[in-house]
Amino acid sequence: MESEYPFHMLLLAYSFVMISYRAYYMGYVDASGETVPKLEEGIILRRLRYSLGLPFILGVVAYLLNPNWMRWSQWSDFPDALRWVGVIILAGSVFLYGWTHRYLGKNFTDTVYVRKESTLIQGGPYHWVRHPMYVSALMAAIGIFLVTANWFLGVVGILLMFIIMRWRTPIEEQKLIERYGEAYHRYAERTGRFFPKLW
Repeated sequence: MESEYPFHMLLLAYSFVMISYRAYYMGYVDASGETVPKLEEGIILRRLRYSLGLPFILGVVAYLLNPNWMRWSQWSDFPDALRWVGVIILAGSVFLYGWTHRYLGKNFTDTVYVRKESTLIQGGPYHWVRHPMYVSALMAAIGIFLVTANWFLGVVGILLMFIIMRWRTPIEEQKLIERYGEAYHRYAERTGRFFPKLW
């Protein structure tokens, strides 16, 4: 296995960029003053997300502070080529995350709540898929797994995203149908949920 240093530094840089993105856009949309309900997805799903999300975040933080702290779940014979593939996937997730936020603008929330003054976004990545933010998060989970060569982070991160994409997305789409009606149905007919429709 190649020295841990480049992967550790690259994940630090990735984390700094993503936290900066998130902080900027959360502050940007919070300036609207609208109160965003936190429990519209249901308390069970929310608790399940937190029960997986917290260990994942703590594991990533532990790796960032000292990679040796996560050595217990790291594959020592993990191919370096796959770790560099993970770097490329993380770069792609940063691009998609930023592109998504650029088009989402003040519509953004970290829940399934649809803002009162929101509009139906159909440009940028939303021209191709209805949930590019979730796609970028899945790419991040896969990328972190590969970059760290850590099975614990891979299992927990990818399982978390599977749960979100499988059970949270339908709730969110129902909220969007309630808000936009037939316009959302037409939009959904020509776009894929997570992958572009190629026919």
